[in-house]
Amino acid sequence: MATIETIQKRFKELAEQDLWDHDEVCLDPMKWGGWSSSALNLVQMTFGKDSAHFQRLHRLVESLKPRKHEDHQYEDLYEVLGVFKGAKEDYEKNCYNSIEGEIEASKK
Repeated sequence: MATIETIQKRFKELAEQDLWDHDEVCLDPMKWGGWSSSALNLVQMTFGKDSAHFQRLHRLVESLKPRKHEDHQYEDLYEVLGVFKGAKEDYEKNCYNSIEGEIEASKK
């Protein structure tokens, strides 16, 4: 079971990760694949599969495919990152209940 500190650290790491292939002017497919899997896992684990954060992030991640020289990727990526940042901020402000209940239950 992940601790609150571990989850906070992972949110921070993912929020700061560079996903761009600056030479090809597109998302780096390998970085994107790893980041999106980790972000979805973290948000689902924290807020639950039925949460608004997970549902929206999942939908956006599934629709975003790395392609060279496509300007709309900037906007699509910023929307994904915005949803992830929103989840991160809600977690930091204790606006969640899925994992908190599990942590409390495990202490008993």
